[in-house]
Amino acid sequence: MSLSERSLLDAELMAIEEINLAGGILSRRIEPVIKDGESTPEVFSARANEFFDSGIDTLFGAWTSASRKAIKPIVESRFGLLFFPVQYEGLEESPSIIYTGSCLNQQINTSVLWSLEHFGKFFFLLGSDYVFPRAANRLICSVVRENNGHISGERYFNLGTQDFREVIQQIKELKPSVIFNTLNGDSNVGFFRQAGEAGLLPSSFPVMSVSLTETEVQVIGESTRGHYACWGYFQSLKNDENARFIRNIKQRYGEDKVCTAPMVMAYSQIYLWKQAAEMAGTFEPLKVTEKLPGCSFLSPAGQISIGSNHHIAKSIRIGKVNEFGQFDVLWESKTAINPQPWLGLEDVDFPRKSLVKQCMASFPDLLFQNSLLEQQINKSFILEGELKQLNANLENIIEQRTRQLCEMVDELRIAKGKAEEGDKLKTSLLMNMSHELRTPINGILGFGDILRDQLKDPEQKKMASHISNLGQKLLVTFTSMLQLSILEAEKSQPDYQVCNLGNLAREEIIKFKQHAALKKITIKEDIDANIQFRTDTNMFSDILFFLLDNALKFTEAGYIWVNIHQAIENNTRKITISIRDTGIGIKDEQMKYIFDAFRQGSEGIGRSHSGNGMGLTLCKRFITLLGGQISVETTVGTGSTFTVSFSTPEEINIPANPESLDKAPVLNVDANTNISIPAKNKLHLLVVEDNPANAELVVMYLKMHYHIDVAFNGKLAVKYAWQNKYDLILMDINLGGAMDGIQATREIRSLENYEDVPVIAVTGYSTDAEKQQILDKGLTDFLSKPFSKEELLNMIEKWIKKNK
Repeated sequence: MSLSERSLLDAELMAIEEINLAGGILSRRIEPVIKDGESTPEVFSARANEFFDSGIDTLFGAWTSASRKAIKPIVESRFGLLFFPVQYEGLEESPSIIYTGSCLNQQINTSVLWSLEHFGKFFFLLGSDYVFPRAANRLICSVVRENNGHISGERYFNLGTQDFREVIQQIKELKPSVIFNTLNGDSNVGFFRQAGEAGLLPSSFPVMSVSLTETEVQVIGESTRGHYACWGYFQSLKNDENARFIRNIKQRYGEDKVCTAPMVMAYSQIYLWKQAAEMAGTFEPLKVTEKLPGCSFLSPAGQISIGSNHHIAKSIRIGKVNEFGQFDVLWESKTAINPQPWLGLEDVDFPRKSLVKQCMASFPDLLFQNSLLEQQINKSFILEGELKQLNANLENIIEQRTRQLCEMVDELRIAKGKAEEGDKLKTSLLMNMSHELRTPINGILGFGDILRDQLKDPEQKKMASHISNLGQKLLVTFTSMLQLSILEAEKSQPDYQVCNLGNLAREEIIKFKQHAALKKITIKEDIDANIQFRTDTNMFSDILFFLLDNALKFTEAGYIWVNIHQAIENNTRKITISIRDTGIGIKDEQMKYIFDAFRQGSEGIGRSHSGNGMGLTLCKRFITLLGGQISVETTVGTGSTFTVSFSTPEEINIPANPESLDKAPVLNVDANTNISIPAKNKLHLLVVEDNPANAELVVMYLKMHYHIDVAFNGKLAVKYAWQNKYDLILMDINLGGAMDGIQATREIRSLENYEDVPVIAVTGYSTDAEKQQILDKGLTDFLSKPFSKEELLNMIEKWIKKNK
């Protein structure tokens, strides 16, 4: 990619020199620090980390979407800022990235419609094999077919490919109306030169390019004459700013230097950053980012300004290569085209919009995986051809290997088909996954607990305990994946409320008492009394859960010590939570990735500890969202201490003599102690549940305390409510019939004496958005599957007491 990217660096260096000559920014001279990404996403990622480690937190660069995606999580997690200057596939939005290139609706949609009108309806799609060309071609296919067009062929090549003779012959045979080109970098050199040699003249085989600039045209030469490109800028534009820009570029880099659209965006974004930094009065990225929306600059391509979605509205132009290696502008949009990174989804409003955006955001990754499958198929065909050329004496081997290869190709094609089918189902995957997995897990955990309590035979009781433990492990893994997906796609925000941290902590500790007792590990507590703190209770509970789970997982003997303290220093209140274990510790080489998703201290086939490697990742992200910090002290073979701290200016009255807690080891209590609840035979409950196993589980939980009726669908629930008077209703939401739980609740509420009866949603839905949507429909409270007997009884007790 150096052919394309070097010119962007040249333009940025010129902008920095101009700014320094004019006095710099905030009276400071700007010094560019340059690192080479070597056309490889992994190297771009490493270079970005090097920048941040050295204190540099504002980055300009990248061309391919694969490189941008490699930088994106680093910039976001380290609260930096990236300016990305090139067209891309959209389906992305980041508070840490400014996208100054074009979106698909600006460049791709425009050039396709123009090509349909001027060339015809048969398109051959030719692109480099990475995210942007594949995503762009999906839009092209859609637009072409909507206009009664046809895709004659579609081929992808690795970056740097120079041999296009085979695909050129295919194009000659198919005779498409237009070749739509999304090749990047120096692959354009090989294609255009070989196409010209093969007689693919623009009069019969016009090429419309969206990544071909004046830079590549200058290198390729005569072979590009008469072909077309679509950009927001061409060097041939006639305006004062462009004349000045071209003059300065040539003075700095020589008369042969040409100017391109990506160069103009790379140049302009330096000035946009300057404007925002001066408005913010600082170079600190978070404060600069706040000022960037609305920043405007008169660029060589015309006036540009940054929108609230961190993208830029711009005029789009169609150009044709002339004899001088420049583009004659044939068409220009009448007004600036607004960017639509979500292909218009941002302009409409509907329920679950965030879920749809989350699924759409995964689309480029699915395309990338699809491309890997196709590459494997191509490699298989090549290998098959080589086998057929072997000596006749190896016929048996050839036959055997060919059969194996054909089977592998079939498997890959099937896998590709499944991947494409998965792409179609992406919009409903997460929504269905939560409900469909939580419902059976609820039954596994519930019946496992009941069997464990009722069985007398020690061996059978042990097997029942295994059922519960494995079900709990499955729940933790699934919940972690779902939480991580929501955090990455929806940018979840905390729901703050005042709570008692000690009570929250003890609730989480109790969950681990039994498991710790089985491993003969002591859980000790040293928690200040009455710590009132404003936080998101769900996130805080999850932080403690994952830290305790991590400590218990990697500790085989000794103890786990939970310390929670508060202190006032310089009018600032500091909450400190530390969890110390006597486990295996963490090696130095492992410390750098312990907070990375799907990584853990023991990995590979011979790993000594199980786990999905997401607990500490979620922990770190929750702590960051809540404004806290986490640190680790560890010694291999001795143990680790994870310390979480929160600081707040709130004034808190700390008791003069807080209760002293015994810091000696505390023996574990029996986690299976039954809750004693007096019988309430006069109270009548209705359970609405379409899953017989879950209905039976709830009845077994409640039959000793309440009189229970069960309705297996919504219509039957309304009928029972009309015939009887219930004190409380447990309502499943997804009932699988014509009437769901929300509709059934609405019908029951309309009956006499049911206006104030508690109706509790007992459902597999689990996200905060789903919970709020259900409560807004008239249900009283929300209990997500899976749940324990104690959680169910406590929920019922809570609302029965309120209604007395």
